Amino acid sequence: MTSACNRVLTSLEAAIELEAIWLQRNNRETERIMASRRVTAQEVVGMLFELSSDHDYETDSASEAEEEERF
Repeated sequence: MTSACNRVLTSLEAAIELEAIWLQRNNRETERIMASRRVTAQEVVGMLFELSSDHDYETDSASEAEEEERF
């Protein structure tokens, strides 16, 4: 009986160790994915900033004023 209990405990310990390893790997993978998404978000913000700085707001204001005069 004692040897059977020891085998069960050893198996449980091994299962717990494997679960801990799996959780660590999963956590690293999750962190890697989140880091890549942050980079993507930063790139999108950069592109939006570039687009907004390239945009000619004065021309748009003049065009809007002309459209309002037409109506």
